[in-house]
Amino acid sequence: MLGQVDQAESHLVNEGVGPGSLFLFWGWFEHEVAAASFHRSDGFSSIFGYLEIERVVDVASGEVPSFAPYHPHFAEQYPRQRNRVYIARDRLSWNPAKPGWGVFRFGRRLRLSVEGKRRSNWSLPGCFHPEAGCVLTFNTNRDLWGSPSMETELQIPARGQEFVCPLTGQIEEWACGLIDETPIWTPTSDAGHVPPRPVARPATSAFVGVYTAHTARLQSRLVPKPLLAPSVLRG
Repeated sequence: MLGQVDQAESHLVNEGVGPGSLFLFWGWFEHEVAAASFHRSDGFSSIFGYLEIERVVDVASGEVPSFAPYHPHFAEQYPRQRNRVYIARDRLSWNPAKPGWGVFRFGRRLRLSVEGKRRSNWSLPGCFHPEAGCVLTFNTNRDLWGSPSMETELQIPARGQEFVCPLTGQIEEWACGLIDETPIWTPTSDAGHVPPRPVARPATSAFVGVYTAHTARLQSRLVPKPLLAPSVLRG
């Protein structure tokens, strides 16, 4: 499940995000330096999970799913209006062999930040480029993008909660392929795996996000820096 509220939720509603849409979650990570008790670097952005929406619960309706009474978005402290919870499918619509949500086992293919550049400088498939017909919300300024090709670069804004675009054509093929081909992390899946060992502390991010500590513990001990974020591929 993913809960969203206020302006961030309004953005999802305005962009038509709902059943059939796909969240790709990304966060801010850095690699652990085992010899140092404290380590600081600019870190890097990486995709760490996904969720395909089956249904959406409007908290204002008073409905609380029996399996989620303690989800924070149903708590009294949260507003009733502009507050929705996105519930995942049990299995992926295009691949029933995989669950409808998951945390990835970290691999370099998930990394968004360009090696040697700032964390906010991303590398994306060329199908996301404006000249390929994609409109990625909050990233419509052509000057933020590199040249269109098989891969393109994007300077993302300093703040961003969700970036939304239509799930069509090559973008759908890329997203579904990424999910199909990337192993899912489980508490035992990284047994015996040593390098790399990223560690994290929370901070703000953007392609779409969740707020649980466990989402951060990807395969190679990648731990996100507190606020994670979501990018939405709208079905």
